Amino acid sequence: MHKNYALFWSSDLIASVGQFVREVALYWLAYEITGSAWALGILGFCEAAPRLLFGAVGGVIVDRYDRLRLLTGIGAALGLALTSVASTTLQR
Repeated sequence: MHKNYALFWSSDLIASVGQFVREVALYWLAYEITGSAWALGILGFCEAAPRLLFGAVGGVIVDRYDRLRLLTGIGAALGLALTSVASTTLQR
């Protein structure tokens, strides 16, 4: 097994577990607040719609550009977004 692949796989596994925990917590909170199955359905649709709409465009982009640079750029963009959300949350 290649070291870089093992590092990528393990970090992706950790990120996937974190994403799953976040989704469960979000759906649980939405149901606790609203008590409505419709709210859960709308929330699920709002999370899935961008994946469905931009999935094909993302596939074209991945096929045309260097994957390592794309992963690095996407990771940096996500890090900046999370940092800005965390900083505004902590200021309140």
